[in-house]
Amino acid sequence: MKQPTKADFDVKVDDAGVHVLFRPTDSYYDYLFLADGGLSLPGIRHAQPGGTGDYASSDVEAMAYEVAEANRPSRL
Repeated sequence: MKQPTKADFDVKVDDAGVHVLFRPTDSYYDYLFLADGGLSLPGIRHAQPGGTGDYASSDVEAMAYEVAEANRPSRL
């Protein structure tokens, strides 16, 4: 299995949440802002039928969360 790195992700932050793209498999992880300022569980969309392909889905999801947290605004 391949290991994801933070460099494999693109991030977009908007008023609704943090949207993370895992480029190697075009997998999207959308974290919405909660009322307490935290992030929701991710909505996940995969472009490929095999999901995360040669990457363990749990590893990709964990790294996506790390990237989302690092880009979450400190105050909403």
